[in-house]
Amino acid sequence: MNKEILEQMRTQNFKFIFLALFFFYFINSYSQSELRKVEFELYFDKNYPIQAGNLTVKNSDPIIGTQTDLSGKAELNLQNKNVKVVLDYLGPTYIELEVIENIDLIIVNLKRDKIIYYKGNKIIKKQKLKIKQ
Repeated sequence: MNKEILEQMRTQNFKFIFLALFFFYFINSYSQSELRKVEFELYFDKNYPIQAGNLTVKNSDPIIGTQTDLSGKAELNLQNKNVKVVLDYLGPTYIELEVIENIDLIIVNLKRDKIIYYKGNKIIKKQKLKIKQ
């Protein structure tokens, strides 16, 4: 009788462990598949990067953001497919960048008043820069 009880306990433990591992695997794979990396390159002109420019997702709670590095580059890992990212680089002026579903790189050139959106090496969209205050 003790052997039967032990066998039932092992079977129950195995089922519990299997279900727990399956649950954690499912949650982990789901959360990772929803994040996507969007890269940013910010320039005053071709060879003059914007350093320490703040990029934040508009209306995010908690705040999601980053800063550009010395070469004017930054990246954000986003869950939502369509968001607005605010670029704040000097004083009260800012720029809103629309990050749409199929974009993985956004290049901003202030001198040329231009935003270029890329997917891979292909230009998806070009837009005139609108600075807000």
